[in-house]
Amino acid sequence: MDYEFTLRDYPRLEGEDIVLRRFTLGDAGDVFEYASDPEVTEHLTWDPHQNIEETISIIKKLFLNNPYMYAITLPENDKCIGSIDIRIVEKHNYASFGFCLAKPYWGRGYMTQAVTLMLHLGFEKLDLHRMEAYHSPENPAVGRVMEKCGMTREGLTRESSLVKGEYRDEILYGLLSKDFLKD
Repeated sequence: MDYEFTLRDYPRLEGEDIVLRRFTLGDAGDVFEYASDPEVTEHLTWDPHQNIEETISIIKKLFLNNPYMYAITLPENDKCIGSIDIRIVEKHNYASFGFCLAKPYWGRGYMTQAVTLMLHLGFEKLDLHRMEAYHSPENPAVGRVMEKCGMTREGLTRESSLVKGEYRDEILYGLLSKDFLKD
């Protein structure tokens, strides 16, 4: 399957309270808002953005026209409150995903909806066999999101992620298509 081509057929995914859509340059202010927050980026591999120019540059280089990357937005005002991306390993027919969310929107169920939309996309539209995600042990809220979405904690990978110059452990969660689609 040509995953990139197929993903282009799904530029917009709608949840109950959020919409996942492609990024635009118009999102730069919203992205800078959360990407410059040290609490939001604390467990991520990238540093907080220092200025809006950095955010614009990253959007242009990594987000625009990227079918693997989605902006998490609120449908009532199209505000970008976070991002989620899918990382496909074609040879093994699986994908991982990563995400971040602006702090004012933590604990409201938005990320659970975004992950669920990604799982539906991966299993139902892309016919993936497996999907997985990792999180820092110091950020257990992400693990709770994964569990709410039906993912299973599979183990700890020791010092598998380089975050802000320090090797850190990660907890792996996974889900197989047969377990997701059985309901």
